[in-house]
Amino acid sequence: MAARNGKCINFGLCTKADAKEILTTGDGEFSCPECGRPLEPAAGGKAAGAFPMRLVLAICFAVALAGGATYLFWPDSEQTVTVNPQDDVLVHDSDPTPQPDPNPNPVPIPEPPTPCCPQPPNPIEQTVKKVKSNDSNSTVIPTDVTRNLPPPIPEPTPPEPKPTEEPAYSGPSSGVIVWSGTVQGTDLVTIDEKGTSTGTVLSGALPGVPVIIQPQDPKAAVIAASPAPDNKYRRVVFRIRGKGTKQVTLRWTLP
Repeated sequence: MAARNGKCINFGLCTKADAKEILTTGDGEFSCPECGRPLEPAAGGKAAGAFPMRLVLAICFAVALAGGATYLFWPDSEQTVTVNPQDDVLVHDSDPTPQPDPNPNPVPIPEPPTPCCPQPPNPIEQTVKKVKSNDSNSTVIPTDVTRNLPPPIPEPTPPEPKPTEEPAYSGPSSGVIVWSGTVQGTDLVTIDEKGTSTGTVLSGALPGVPVIIQPQDPKAAVIAASPAPDNKYRRVVFRIRGKGTKQVTLRWTLP
């Protein structure tokens, strides 16, 4: 007998079925050598004596579907009665002419509400009417009414004025400041827009923008404080040592 190829479909109970292994049998029984269940033919083969499980499931599903459709669409032999809630008339499918109800239910007529005790007059309204009757040209609103009025809407705060921007610097890109004075030992000299703390500024001034400033002779003077934003870049402090009359030249350049 020729060998046949098949697959075991006993999933979960057979390792060869879980591995989807193709089995080849040459004997008369076309079954799994591990679990003994019939094999499903592989590559178009036919199993001996084994009906495909998928075909069985498909037939069962088709039979259930046909039964459900028959139950849903099977005509009902009983007579259908439709009630129209607007005119309270029974309408039968067999008789298209509406027939009035022999015993219609009377529509209850609502009774008028019983008048309750009269409410006491509003003292605020009486006060306003009294004031109007005394003075026809002016109306005074009592204090109780003004308490219930909404608070006045505050006026919007005007926006703060924006700081004026300084014009862009258009002066020279470098310059010198020449200072002269008498020194006795070590002194700190401050130069700003008002002048100098000691000695005399012979020439030059700071431009009022960020600069890099250095003494021409580093041995004669040392920068102690460079121009900064808090002084609008118009103050410099240098330290000088020596005795007698000294002259210091400071050079500045734009960064």
